[in-house]
Amino acid sequence: MLSRRNALVTALSSLAMLRAGEALAENTCSAPFGNRECMAGLRIGAGETARQRCDNWCWAACVETVFALNGFAVRQERLVRKIFGSEGCFSANGDQMLAAVRGDWVDDRGRGFRADGHELTWAGFGMNTSRDAPGGRGVQGYRDLGALKIVSTLKAERPIIIGSIPPGGGIGHAMLLTAVRYEVVSYGGAGAESIRLRSLIVRDPWPDNPNRRELDDSEVRGAVFGIVLDVG
Repeated sequence: MLSRRNALVTALSSLAMLRAGEALAENTCSAPFGNRECMAGLRIGAGETARQRCDNWCWAACVETVFALNGFAVRQERLVRKIFGSEGCFSANGDQMLAAVRGDWVDDRGRGFRADGHELTWAGFGMNTSRDAPGGRGVQGYRDLGALKIVSTLKAERPIIIGSIPPGGGIGHAMLLTAVRYEVVSYGGAGAESIRLRSLIVRDPWPDNPNRRELDDSEVRGAVFGIVLDVG
């Protein structure tokens, strides 16, 4: 087992690789219009994203990764200290995570930046979502915009920190949603479309899990929040 110090050195080396590579947009579709299979999100280089350095710091590791993707090095311990006053192994909900993020920062290399964030609202991941043409009136209309929000956010190269609670309750787990595969179905003419999410690809901070993986059905159903950070 790595000591805390060795784990920190390993993590900083990995994040340096992450910053050295580019996080490129990956927005592709099988066809320019009509029914099509698409992918939206970030294509991150070979370096691993941050791994949590205690059992409950998944949220802090996700924030550390988002800061790193924007070129700023901030260790997860600093996020924990900001809201809890110590480096105890504390979990955090969405409001606490935003409180930890918001404000002016000087990163570990002395560079200043400001961070903010907001929570996405949705009714779940596993929905069909309609987007009507301007002036059109589709059957579903704007009844549920969750999938559209997720796709448009990732198309803008902004990863989403998601929290998922396991079936039956218990302690949740935060991961960084970096890409989605989705299906677009055209119907009814006038450009009306329905979007269905097919798979959600995350960077998982838990050390024993693959760093890049797809969420399983129970994790998708258990998703309770999505947070987008503004860093610059």
